[in-house]
Amino acid sequence: MKKKALLLSVICMLACSGLVSCSTTPDLVIPETVTNVAAKSTFKKARENDIASIRTIASYYERGVYGFPQSNRQAANWYQRGAELGDVECQYRIGLAYFEKRGRWPDADEAGRWLRRAAAQGHAGAKRIVHHPTKTVEEQMFPR
Repeated sequence: MKKKALLLSVICMLACSGLVSCSTTPDLVIPETVTNVAAKSTFKKARENDIASIRTIASYYERGVYGFPQSNRQAANWYQRGAELGDVECQYRIGLAYFEKRGRWPDADEAGRWLRRAAAQGHAGAKRIVHHPTKTVEEQMFPR
């Protein structure tokens, strides 16, 4: 428990100092480095909440392709948007972002919430994490 309290204190200090962003809103302005016409079209559809396009843009940020800068934070922001719209794959991916500390601060409650939603909809990867034979999501994230 002391580890979690210390981690939370460090996170709050970094956030207040402006060194990190806690925003979960995706950047809705297409990066100037994107020149691919199809990627630009996909970005516009993602802004209009097209689920397939949201997943695609998140993966572009995750991998840093088609002129999108590699950014786990932006990938997580797009996955969060898709998850909130009910997409099971985005729910799994944002759960993983919290679980694996990629683009999000480690948060067992948020990881568990999104992974349980995805598992309830039948996502095999989420089921493996949520239904671990001996450990909860929190115990998997913060081993003793």
